[in-house]
Amino acid sequence: MDLFKKMATALSSLMIALLFGEIFLRLIAPLPSANHHQLFCEFDDTLGWKKIPDFTGTHRTEEYEVQEYFNSKGLRGPEFTYQKPTDHKRVLVLGDSYVEGYMVSYEETFLQVCEAKLQTRCAPEKYQVINAGTGGYATDQELLFYQQEGVKYHPDITVLMVCINDIWFNNQPKYWRGQKPLFRVEADSIRLTNVPLLAPEDLGGIARLKRWSLENIQLARRLKILKDKIETATTGVKVPEDLKAYQRTYDADLAAAWTITEHLLKALKLQADNIDSRFIIGFIPEKEAIYPATWDAFKTQYEITDQDYDPLRLQKKLEKICKEMEIPFFDPTPALTLTSTANPQEDLYYEFDSHWNAKGMQVVGEALTEFLGCM
Repeated sequence: MDLFKKMATALSSLMIALLFGEIFLRLIAPLPSANHHQLFCEFDDTLGWKKIPDFTGTHRTEEYEVQEYFNSKGLRGPEFTYQKPTDHKRVLVLGDSYVEGYMVSYEETFLQVCEAKLQTRCAPEKYQVINAGTGGYATDQELLFYQQEGVKYHPDITVLMVCINDIWFNNQPKYWRGQKPLFRVEADSIRLTNVPLLAPEDLGGIARLKRWSLENIQLARRLKILKDKIETATTGVKVPEDLKAYQRTYDADLAAAWTITEHLLKALKLQADNIDSRFIIGFIPEKEAIYPATWDAFKTQYEITDQDYDPLRLQKKLEKICKEMEIPFFDPTPALTLTSTANPQEDLYYEFDSHWNAKGMQVVGEALTEFLGCM
């Protein structure tokens, strides 16, 4: 009995200490919100996750509060019929969170900026720019979504926006949101594997508790950060795998990821060609590619040099691929750089969230309008 009391007392003391520690961290030194947009998705056994149809929710972080609405087909924005109106031109844009744009209002997304500009510039021609972006998607999921849903909208133009972490995760079976599809290269084609996927509830109680803790408990998140730092110090691997796309010379793993990525781009182009949709690849530059000070901080953080890493490496590689495949390449980097240089006090990205803010979205939307022109 005495042993039981001692154990109960020790456990109670530990729980109280953890509770006060959590309260202290939330009040004194809170970490920015984590994974706050995950709740707006539901499980899909092929895509991994997809936005919830007919859903309205609010994203709240230290930097913004935005209400987001998904229509009956799980797209951000108003209803769109599969059949394109005869008096409209239609642009469908695939991508991840930058395209979904949950960090700004719907009207402030670069797609809506582009649509409004096209309506004015190209009148009386009418335009619909459809937001098919989903946070966390890589190119493989975007290909599958396009095959399953995107082609049904009969877009005159299909734009694929590529982000730095897409390359690595095109060759990975899971993301922090959960499991995802995986293509494998066979001869000169790709084959879909890793599907059907297991639902989160099928992964076990411990896995669900771990994910919930990392999303909601400050102590758990700080322990995860500490664990990552220890692993980095132990293994000597400093740069996260998905950010190695900045490497001037790719290692074997990243080279393999690029091989799969190129096959995915070819498959998307073929799919677009099959429905007579003009296919365009666009690039999403991170802050490191726009702000020299941010790139310097990146090099310091990961202990790298310009000799081995280049903030413009990714778009150079993509542009080369586009030339070889004869695909138009949209790169808003010059427009963002010009604006940041002309107005150094006006940020184009959020500080913690790291995505484009409303001003950054406006710059990219205007650049895309110029690139597309009137159809």
